[in-house]
Amino acid sequence: MWHTKHHDFANRIIKPILRLYSFKKNHFKSKVYKLDKNKSYIILANHQTTWDPILLYCSFKNIIYPVMAKDFIPVKYRKLIYKYLGPVLKAKTLKDLQAVKNMLQVVKEGNNLYLYPEGNRTYSGELCYFSDATIKFIKKAKCDVVYYNFKGGYGVDPRWGTSIRKGKFEGEIRSILPFEEIEKMSIEELLAHTKKELSVVEAPSENEYKSSKRAEALERTLYRCPICKNISKLHSQGNYLSCECGLKVEYTSKLTFNCSDPRFKYKTVNDWFVDQEKWIRSYEYQGSDPIFEDENIILHKIFIDHNEEVTRGKLSLYEDYLLIGEKRFDFSSIIEMTVSSKQTLIFYVDDISYRLSSDIVGVNFIKYMQMYYHLNNKKLGFADDFLGI
Repeated sequence: MWHTKHHDFANRIIKPILRLYSFKKNHFKSKVYKLDKNKSYIILANHQTTWDPILLYCSFKNIIYPVMAKDFIPVKYRKLIYKYLGPVLKAKTLKDLQAVKNMLQVVKEGNNLYLYPEGNRTYSGELCYFSDATIKFIKKAKCDVVYYNFKGGYGVDPRWGTSIRKGKFEGEIRSILPFEEIEKMSIEELLAHTKKELSVVEAPSENEYKSSKRAEALERTLYRCPICKNISKLHSQGNYLSCECGLKVEYTSKLTFNCSDPRFKYKTVNDWFVDQEKWIRSYEYQGSDPIFEDENIILHKIFIDHNEEVTRGKLSLYEDYLLIGEKRFDFSSIIEMTVSSKQTLIFYVDDISYRLSSDIVGVNFIKYMQMYYHLNNKKLGFADDFLGI
C-alpha cells in the first residue's frame, strides 16, 4: 500500500499550518478544493514558481501525492518529505519505468496524484515543451484529470529573478475531464487539449508586479543580444538589462520591455526567448573554438543523501563535448541534460547524476542545454523540436 498513517497525519495536521504559511508568504489566493473521495484523480498544473508544489498540495483537502524529481529535493528535507508526503520519485528527464509503475500503483489504489507535464518551470512566462508521455500515462491510469492553473506566478516570482515582487497571484481549477471523455480522445487530441487547458499567458500583464529589482538576473534566461548578436554580454541592474554594445532595456511592472532603440523589437521575455531558440536551431559549428564559455563553475556529483564536489573552473562547450576544468564529458556519454532551480544544470552519465552551478548570480546554463540538444539532434538526425525545455 502506498498510503500510510504518516500521510494522514500530514494531511490533517501539517497541511493546514503549511497552507496558512505558504499562502501568506506568497500572497497567494486559491479555493481549497475537495475532490470526490470515491474516485482517483490526476491533477495537472502549469509550473511558474518555486512554491508551486506546496501551494498546489495545500489547495486540496484530499491527500494528493506529488511526482517529484529525486535529484532536486534538498538533502536536509529528503527524509521528512519521503515520510510525510509519500512522493513518487523519478529522474527529471529520463524515462523512468519504475516511476511510471509507482504512479499507476498510487491511482489504482484509489489515491490522487499531481504532476507538471512540462517537467520544468517556465523561464519565459509561457508553457515549456512537453511530450506525450504524460498523456499516455493518463490513458493507462483510467481516471479523471483535473487541470489546475497558476496565474501571476511569473510576475511574482520569475524563475530567473532574485527577489519576490508584489502583485496578484492566484490558482484555480480550470476544468475536470472525466475518463469517459478521455477514452474517446486520441493521444494527439488529448495532448492538444491538455496544452490548451494548462496554457496561461503571463505577459503582457493586466496587473502590475512592483519591485526595484525587476530585471535583475534576466541574463539567466537571455543570453544573446539582438543588436550586436554577441553571447553573454548582457548585464542586469535594478529594472534594466543592458549590453556591452550600448543597448539598454527597461523591464516594466507589466512584464514587458521598454526601449528607445528602434532596432529593438521584443515586447516580452518570451519574444526574446523564442528568437534565441531560432538562433540555436540555425547554428552551424565551424572551426575548433568553444561555442560558449563561463568562468567559476562548480561540478558536483549527486548522491541520494549528499552532494560531492568533483572540480571547479572554466566551463566550455564544443561541438561534441563539455569541458569543466580538466574534466571532459563527451556528448555520446551524456544521456540527458536539464536546467534546474534558477541557474543549475543537471546531466546524466550512465547511472551518475552531475550538477553544474555557480556562486556568481546571472550565469546562463540554458544556452549550454539548448546547444547540446541542437547539436545532438542534428548529429542523430532527430527533429530539432526539443531543446531541453
